[in-house]
Parts: sequence; structure tokens; C-alpha cells
Amino acid sequence: MATVIQNTKGSRSVITATSTDGEITLAELKATGDETWTKATITEVFWTVNGTNTWLIDRGGTALAQFSGSGHHDYKGSGASLVTGSGSDIGLTLSGGTGFIMLIVHKQV
Repeated sequence: MATVIQNTKGSRSVITATSTDGEITLAELKATGDETWTKATITEVFWTVNGTNTWLIDRGGTALAQFSGSGHHDYKGSGASLVTGSGSDIGLTLSGGTGFIMLIVHKQV
């Protein structure tokens, strides 16, 4: 599994990855052809990565967060989200080794 995107018609997508994906576009977050999204905010992240390796999340090439080890951040649960660059592509970079990451993304028109 490289990158898998599960889109729900309406406002949510779940992105999972086991390797680097430098460009997940807003168009890839469509559940149907008639949806047009202009923003997608990351509201939750689950990850694991071995050794000293890391996952890097970027938006349009701007680094937002870097994760090592394993964990879960529920930004929405604290009333927040990774909103910086919400109109830009999402980049996921695995620095090496093996890992898994899951993003919960809320979409907006």
C-alpha cells in the first residue's frame, strides 16, 4: 500500500500512507465528480515509524509538522487544526525505514 484515500461525500477524507507521497491534491479528495474543494484542513493524525526516522507533513512545500516514534494528535478535539496552507497540496515524506500515517482531513468549499 502506498497511499490510499477514502473519500466521503461531504466534508471528510481519510488518507493513509506507508511511503512518501509528495503531492496529494485537493482534486484527489473528491468523493464524486461534482464536488469542488478549495480548502482541506488536517484535523487528526495517527502515525508510527521505526528507529530514528520521521514523517514530515507539508502543505505546498511548507513544512507543518514532523513526527517520530508513534502517536496520535487529535487537533479537532482541542478545537484546532493544521490549517496553514489549507488550499495547497498535502505532502507526506517518510525519511527512511518503514512507517504508517493516517490523516483525517475536513474539506471546505
